[in-house]
Amino acid sequence: MNPYIFSLIYMIIFLQSVRDFIIEQDLVKIIDLIKTRLQIVSIECNYKSTLFINPELCGGESIPIENQFKFKYQDGNFLLSKTNVKKKTRIIENSPRNLLEILSIKFNNPQKISQSISKGTEEIIGYTNLYFYKGKSAFRRFFFEESGTPITYLTINDKETQNEYGKSGDPRWIIGFIGFNLDSQDAEHYSFTSCPPRRITELLDIPGKTHIRKEGNYRILFHCIESSCNVSNCIYDNESTCRLMEEYEKWFSFEIWIDDKDNIVKIVEIDYLPIIYGENFVNKICKFSNDSFFPFEKRREFIFDDFFESSSGVRVPLKSSILTFRNESIIAQFMHNFIIGNTNIIEDYKEKKISAEELRVSLNCYGPDESLYFSTVLLEIDPDTLKINEPISEETFIAPSVQIDHRKELNEDKKIKEQKEANYTMPLFFIIVFIILTFLSIFITRRYFNRGV
Repeated sequence: MNPYIFSLIYMIIFLQSVRDFIIEQDLVKIIDLIKTRLQIVSIECNYKSTLFINPELCGGESIPIENQFKFKYQDGNFLLSKTNVKKKTRIIENSPRNLLEILSIKFNNPQKISQSISKGTEEIIGYTNLYFYKGKSAFRRFFFEESGTPITYLTINDKETQNEYGKSGDPRWIIGFIGFNLDSQDAEHYSFTSCPPRRITELLDIPGKTHIRKEGNYRILFHCIESSCNVSNCIYDNESTCRLMEEYEKWFSFEIWIDDKDNIVKIVEIDYLPIIYGENFVNKICKFSNDSFFPFEKRREFIFDDFFESSSGVRVPLKSSILTFRNESIIAQFMHNFIIGNTNIIEDYKEKKISAEELRVSLNCYGPDESLYFSTVLLEIDPDTLKINEPISEETFIAPSVQIDHRKELNEDKKIKEQKEANYTMPLFFIIVFIILTFLSIFITRRYFNRGV
């Protein structure tokens, strides 16, 4: 072999090795930085959640839903407590200011007295708590007696509460938890029987497909792994809906955006379809050849701002915006002929003419429709209540015993109501029958015997 050619080949191999080494070192540095920023063993705070459902899912109008929460988390266990308030208008009577008001008081006409009204007064009437401890969840409601003593209630089939907690978000969302069921509206999913949310710091330790790139002032790390979830569990009766949800649960695929101040400013749950399904599979469906990063489909986008930094290097965003594109609610809408472009593709999928993989690729060949999303959630943490990596008593996460079980009360109320209805129905029945017989006898005696009233 020509020595010059041999030297050139050796130089190319050497430069490639140097390049790979530099990329590997950059990757290690970025992962170490991410783990430092998200090294949170425990956190507690008060925060406000504001939920905006996509107006297209609400008949063209969506009213923001605000809630105040208290949150405590430690080693996978957490307590989420919603403050239940009652708004009331308070009327304050002023002292009489003239002769007319003095006479009004004397002659007991308080409506003539000038009054001032204090609006917007709120009174805390109780709390609704979600406890998650060692893989199991429990709901409790607390209401106060007149003495101020809280009473623990257990309610039956509390879907409203479950939906609140599933959709309103919590600070796990801003400390690196991701997953298709992150905002599940079904409380059973809090027990993590199917595909639980996972922390990105743990997912980065699992070998997968990893890339780093730069865009402007941002360093971006992409990581994709196959999940170990049991995707056969599905809460929906619709078989086509379950098949599509199972497809989303097969992957943990995400990007982490880091700015020039070493802040994690964005986490994007995103599926680059050629990486997941293979470029040949995607090209066969979309009829064009492209790179590994197109087409893609976003699941969820977390945007962070206003960071609080601890002495250990942890940085917690005090303000966050979470935009959810794909979750179980929006997938269920797909299967009910929600307008997503070509509805014929949905029908082909329902009839099993195409697979769930083919459906996803077909719907995103020319890029995702980002106007089709489920919700936006704004989370605002009160910095005065924020505590990071301070020990929390384990008893905090254990649901207290129930004092009043509304499930029993509802069943007893139902029996009492049925009994009352029976008590009223039987006498009424006999009275009606007696009246009918009376009028019938009068008619017969007058008609045939020429007697009667």
